[in-house]
Amino acid sequence: MTTYFVTGASTVLGRNLISLLLRRGDCETVYALARPRAFDRLRRAAPDEARFVPLAGDLGEPGLGGEMPANVDHVVHLSTTGVANALAFARTAGAKAFHQLSPSTKDEALLRGQDDVPVRFYRPSAMLGDSRTGEPAGEGDLLALVSRLSRIPSGLPLAAPDLGLADVVPADHVAAVLDHLIHHDAPSGTSYPILAAEPLPVHEVYNAFAEAAGAPKVVVTAPRALAAGGAAALRLADRLRLLRATRKAVLSEIGLSWETLARWRRDAAIDDTATREALAGSGLSAPPLRDYAHTIYRYWAANVDPDRVRRSRRRKSLAGRRILITGASTGIGRHTALRVAREGAHVLLVARRADELAALQAEIARHGGTALSYPCDLTDGDAVDALVKEVLGEHDGVDVLVNNAGRSIRRSVIDATDRLHDYERTMAVNYFAAVRLTLGLLPSMRERRDGHIVNVTTQGLQNHTPRFSAYLASKAALDEFGVVSGRELLSHGITFSSVKLPLVSTDMTAPSERFDAFGALPLMTVERAASLVHKAIVTRKETVSVLLPFGAHAELAALVAPRTTRALGHLIGHESMPGRAGDRAGLPAVAAAVTRMVWRRW
Repeated sequence: MTTYFVTGASTVLGRNLISLLLRRGDCETVYALARPRAFDRLRRAAPDEARFVPLAGDLGEPGLGGEMPANVDHVVHLSTTGVANALAFARTAGAKAFHQLSPSTKDEALLRGQDDVPVRFYRPSAMLGDSRTGEPAGEGDLLALVSRLSRIPSGLPLAAPDLGLADVVPADHVAAVLDHLIHHDAPSGTSYPILAAEPLPVHEVYNAFAEAAGAPKVVVTAPRALAAGGAAALRLADRLRLLRATRKAVLSEIGLSWETLARWRRDAAIDDTATREALAGSGLSAPPLRDYAHTIYRYWAANVDPDRVRRSRRRKSLAGRRILITGASTGIGRHTALRVAREGAHVLLVARRADELAALQAEIARHGGTALSYPCDLTDGDAVDALVKEVLGEHDGVDVLVNNAGRSIRRSVIDATDRLHDYERTMAVNYFAAVRLTLGLLPSMRERRDGHIVNVTTQGLQNHTPRFSAYLASKAALDEFGVVSGRELLSHGITFSSVKLPLVSTDMTAPSERFDAFGALPLMTVERAASLVHKAIVTRKETVSVLLPFGAHAELAALVAPRTTRALGHLIGHESMPGRAGDRAGLPAVAAAVTRMVWRRW
């Protein structure tokens, strides 16, 4: 019976190899060294298999950082790091052979310079993903380039320099070859190149994936001499530091670099006689790239492509989008959550009151939607940090954050001279809580190159509504934070929207409504307000607002007639509307104020 110890086990190659080893009749145990977070993925490769034993460890640590088996027959080192530590373990475990994948020159010298453990080397050419499942291995930069070029009409012919030949093989084929060669008798130090049956021109590798993506194909290649002339001209231009830096920056953004090309090119013929002789009669041969390029590209586009969220956004679909809404238990937040849930979004509900969140979550579930509740006091910094950690741990990221939670105080500034806490409280909820949550989620959005933050602000920022100095100051801070952050992060796929709402009839405005504080001024319904938030989520416009009552109009009037606009704001917004029950308001208050202004020549 045979035991195996495999490093790099969580990779596509590693999981394929482990499956093949477990199929062998004489296999006793396969130990797989991996990080604990990869255990679930490993177990899916060998479900309910008692002979498969994942081990937590670290190749960078002596002894591999954990408790290792005392004896193994084969150590298969699929990683290019930690070679010395893996070799030391092989000696301790009495391994019959040490199998090294793609060693560096230094590591090969180390392995060849010892005779305690027989060693063999395996050198696959450029390795692609699994030809059966499509799971990619290391071709992400090429696929990203193809994906971006797919936005160009597919019928457009492309020209490219002759970049030589490429040799590509799928990971499942490499795994099958390894499984065979590991059990083939060979002297220590034998090296096995693993190549495709026939190399392809580099542009044909691109064309195979371009066909899968609907991208334009290369139909003309420039002769090598002409390509060399172009390279010489490029080197000449590169002498100018600014041009060199610009070229590198642009090519890096589209996923094209000399390093990428070098990885695919095979500049010299490689002698794989030893491999072909060892595989004779095995029936193993690499499938042609054209047979599996579509499979790999489809898998990558659906599961790996960092721009896949952006593609779904272009379709205006919310299905599957993770939308976190604060202040979700009532009012605008509640109605927004119900609406996006109906459109298939996974809604993450945040508010202080756990019972109301649970009721909303249950209502969404009854209507076939998906929602999770996260009770949190957003004014507690530690609680917000814990919320970010929990959400990212459970969902990997948030696609849309809606900063809706808010606190409003309607009080004249002269009545607040001894109430600094009014301003501190509004800033704590409306600004600092929203900023803290946004800052916590931004790194994951930047990593995924997509994210959208919707800040629910107010039309009062346009018409400067009197008696709301505490509330408007906090919303102005949030609004400017969003505008500036959006200008900084635009090219990274992260956008900010500000939804400038007029007065909305919610629990927050109810106390003032009871004594007719707003006179004849119409209040927006929560349903209409939620529809504007939804519009911001879908369109990602920088500002979403309505013309009435007097938002953009007030801004225009302030530019055209600033003194008159200021006077009308005072008379209509302050004097005609009472600050509290029993205050003088309406025409008498306006008349008195006009008299004061005329007397003092305002």
